[in-house]
Amino acid sequence: MKRNMDLCRDLLMFIEKEDRLTTSKVKTVIEKGYELNEILYHCQLLQEHGYVREFEYKGALGRLTFLDFSGLTWEGHDFIDKIRENTVWNKTKDVITQKGLPMALEVVQQVATAVITSMTQAAIHGML
Repeated sequence: MKRNMDLCRDLLMFIEKEDRLTTSKVKTVIEKGYELNEILYHCQLLQEHGYVREFEYKGALGRLTFLDFSGLTWEGHDFIDKIRENTVWNKTKDVITQKGLPMALEVVQQVATAVITSMTQAAIHGML
């Protein structure tokens, strides 16, 4: 399955807002157009990368019976803080696409940091 950074962002923002993604709340993410297996896969990736504290799920007969995906780590908070604003997120994706860079977490973080730095410098110069 291909990694989807938009889904990673959506999941992290949901967890930040709700503090956890449970079986009853997973429908909210599915309504955004994602498949359940895609959501579970990305939950696992975010947990493996150290962005969330807990991830556990169980299924039976092709149905999700239990899901608990909770608590952002310090790294998770830092990452979502960088890409929360749509302006920064869209500019980050544009730069990555235009320059042919990989859509890897480290690259996204570096580009988002550069975008924020550029925007900050422009804002400071505009004030002078």
